[in-house]
Amino acid sequence: RRDPARAVAEGLALAHRLALQRLGVLGGSQPLHMGGGGATLAHWPQLRADAFGMPVRLGACPEPALAGAALCAAIALGVYPDIQAAQDAINEGSTVLRPEPERAAYFAARAQQFTDTLNRNLP
Repeated sequence: RRDPARAVAEGLALAHRLALQRLGVLGGSQPLHMGGGGATLAHWPQLRADAFGMPVRLGACPEPALAGAALCAAIALGVYPDIQAAQDAINEGSTVLRPEPERAAYFAARAQQFTDTLNRNLP
């Protein structure tokens, strides 16, 4: 690769893709939620949507862990009837990134090569 930083980013995305595949959630129609520092980077969230071949939802809140804790408290206090209602409320104003077909095809082609390389080189 000519660009080592890009190679590292793609490798991380492919490793995450492999984990999602093994969990059985890769390529679903439901978006993968992404928040925190990585969600604020210019190209990282789109690269992940492309690598996973599925939508990525960027949270509207800059502190998703705190927001989750607050939502749990709000459910306990009766502000929301259940976790789905709380989740719907926090998703208002969020952004959903869809995979770009050409880039998704690129990552799909690279995914098997990545997995084969890992299997050959890891115990």
